[in-house]
Amino acid sequence: MQSRIVSRPSFVFLVTSLATAMFAGPGLAWQDGCVNFDIPSMIPACEISNDELLVDGERLVELVIPVSSMVECRNDQRVQELLIQVRGLGTGLQVADYAPRTQLYSDVDGTIAIEQRQERKSNIGLNANGSAAGAVDLAANLGHGNTVGSSERFQKIPTQKLLLASGTVSRGKGAYFKFRHSPQTTLEGGQEIILKLRVPSSWRGGMLRVDCQASGKEKQLFGEYDFMAGNSSFVVATWLKGDSEARQVVLEYSRLESRLRGFAAAAKRQAKQDRDKDPIGQLLGYHETSTSKLPSNWAERIALFDSRSIRDNIKPYLPEGMQNATDKFLVSRRNVLLLAQ
Repeated sequence: MQSRIVSRPSFVFLVTSLATAMFAGPGLAWQDGCVNFDIPSMIPACEISNDELLVDGERLVELVIPVSSMVECRNDQRVQELLIQVRGLGTGLQVADYAPRTQLYSDVDGTIAIEQRQERKSNIGLNANGSAAGAVDLAANLGHGNTVGSSERFQKIPTQKLLLASGTVSRGKGAYFKFRHSPQTTLEGGQEIILKLRVPSSWRGGMLRVDCQASGKEKQLFGEYDFMAGNSSFVVATWLKGDSEARQVVLEYSRLESRLRGFAAAAKRQAKQDRDKDPIGQLLGYHETSTSKLPSNWAERIALFDSRSIRDNIKPYLPEGMQNATDKFLVSRRNVLLLAQ
């Protein structure tokens, strides 16, 4: 866990920043990550046949990616949208098809019956009333009325709203899926992303990056404002089903990735224990060590191909055991990428 030496002016700035965030205006809502995503570290790819989508020297594979989202937002926060983007890592991969496709919904089941009626009425009248001394009163009235009516009945298709939008990104090397909230569906639980990929005929496996975002509306003093409810990224290793050697390469990658994240979780727990024992000393940097200089998300940076950060900001501060685990993980990741050649 990263810790910083905080001088008196920095401490004042920290208190001021907290006060500003607590009374934030429009657009400055807390990003507390109340939506948690999860995706498996490895998924098999099944070869399928479809001559219409292939050219010479290619094969077609299909992946089913389960994406899980757990919503733990407060009552004044409502998740409105999930955005999931999948991109292939490396070269030679192209999206041939994807699912689910764009979908619309309506609050009305079926069509709407409309009836329009028009009426037109006219009336002409003349009244006369005169009197003279010693004469009989005279009165006359002339009237004419006419009413014309017409009506139309027809069926109207109800207004459609966007439930799900999907398409390709990065010149067809990936796809996006945007799930919207509706009265009939929920954004919490599992979603299945299906990709059909055109790959070289020598392809035995590879890697995908999956980026997940959740956004919503938060009630504040002066109305509702947008807020980021969750933001997670994953790297998924895949192999061609039936290729036992490629599967072993992917299994080794998954094992070392789990080990690396275990080291990171242990480092966070140790840093928390150190802060709990001496919070003032930790705040002022009295117990700063090389491990405390690590970014809090150092394991995620390594897993997500941040090579410059690994070289300059992570490896120099890792203990020897963690450095060895990192080197083994990087070798296993390279071996998975070689399966795509």
